[in-house]
Amino acid sequence: LQGQGVQVLVGATLVAKNSLNIDISAKRVYWVDRETVNQLVSIGYDGSGRTLHLSSLSLFTDSPLSATHIFGDYIYWTDNRNDSILRVNMRDTSEAPAVEVVVQSGVDINAMNIYHKSVQPMATNKCVHHLCPQLRGNTRAVVYRSTHGMGITVCLRVSRRRSIDVQCFGKI
Repeated sequence: LQGQGVQVLVGATLVAKNSLNIDISAKRVYWVDRETVNQLVSIGYDGSGRTLHLSSLSLFTDSPLSATHIFGDYIYWTDNRNDSILRVNMRDTSEAPAVEVVVQSGVDINAMNIYHKSVQPMATNKCVHHLCPQLRGNTRAVVYRSTHGMGITVCLRVSRRRSIDVQCFGKI
């Protein structure tokens, strides 16, 4: 880009935005706004249809958001204070939505990806043989959705000073 054809989708109303996510099946862009009330907000690809999905004083406050991801009706995020991946149903509009622990890893998780089957239609469970060669960086989690709709599999790679430990957590 050379500065031409740039379209502002959301302007100055955003103050403390965190973690931009794209939901390809819903054709929406999501972000977490943490200025005064923690909010999960989305817009359509063209900037229309701004929607507030979650608004809570208590949500996302226990730890800094180092990674988030939207998948189906859920937002997933990493909680490095508790070395875990958490999720909450975006349709839960209560002040204190129920937060579920998806993975308790025992180590910091600094990045996370969730792949929709339309992006990898022939994908298989990469954790079957406890190998996750596509992961890069010190600590990452990749969450896979089974092509048969049987659930989600988490594969976590942890690099330590002299060894690499790959942990697979199975269906969640």
